Amino acid sequence: TPYEDIWKEVRENTTGSIFEVQCRGLTPATAIGGFTETQGIRGMYGWGFNTPTEDLRSIYDANDVRDDAIFIEAGQTLWDGVQVISPTENTYYNYKAYVSKHSESATEDSWQSNKNYRVLRYADVLLILCEALWNIDPQNEEIYTYLSSIRQRAGLMPVTADDYATSQDLLDAILLERRREMAKIGR
Repeated sequence: TPYEDIWKEVRENTTGSIFEVQCRGLTPATAIGGFTETQGIRGMYGWGFNTPTEDLRSIYDANDVRDDAIFIEAGQTLWDGVQVISPTENTYYNYKAYVSKHSESATEDSWQSNKNYRVLRYADVLLILCEALWNIDPQNEEIYTYLSSIRQRAGLMPVTADDYATSQDLLDAILLERRREMAKIGR
């Protein structure tokens, strides 16, 4: 699944997802209450809490497709054609929490959402595996295979042992890639 599509309702429970909180039903049984509204664009769709930071934004390379799939900015046109107001109160908003009122099944109560919450993804497991393999044997070639698969889907070059001067550099790269891939914002 292309990274920018992971968070859309049509991509729920696909092969890249291992565990999701299923968010269908009638209020109050729908969704994780307030997940999307609290993180939504202040003045448009929510309160603007729990927003991505400049520190998180700074770790993405120019060609990394995950950047555009994680950050919402003032004036941006979203995937469903919605134009974000400009200026906005916060510099960035969490695209992963965005629910399209036009292209996804939204509920009448904006505190509730029909969009599943992704808890554990296959990419996360691969990055956990990379770290575990590094702890067993930092020379294990499988590390580069799994790490490269994550990077290539993000539009980045694969990696080899030649890219890292020390095993600590490799571990640092694994941890950085995990931060880029998961882009944990709260929760």
